[in-house]
Amino acid sequence: SARTVLYVTLHQSKECEGQSYNACDFGNRFSTIRTKPQRVKASKAAGLLREAESLRTECEAALSRGVASKKVRAMREAQLRGAQQTIASLNAVLSNRCDLVVTAGPKLA
Repeated sequence: SARTVLYVTLHQSKECEGQSYNACDFGNRFSTIRTKPQRVKASKAAGLLREAESLRTECEAALSRGVASKKVRAMREAQLRGAQQTIASLNAVLSNRCDLVVTAGPKLA
């Protein structure tokens, strides 16, 4: 399973005391998360590329039609950026004729 690193930053200022407390509390809770690694079926890069291109097309169409709220628009824009980044990464790997197999990460307990 993959390891995760979390850096908790604090500020010495008295004015930031509440934020520092919340950061410490989050770090403490985050440190207790345990994962159960689980084997999953691998996916080929070409299939992932098709899925990302489909999502990109769907998001572009939804954004061009207009969306109901700012929240939905922000979500669609984030999905679009994610799809674009996935496509760029997979194209870079595929252009080098690398064989990429992606598996899902561990599930949280």
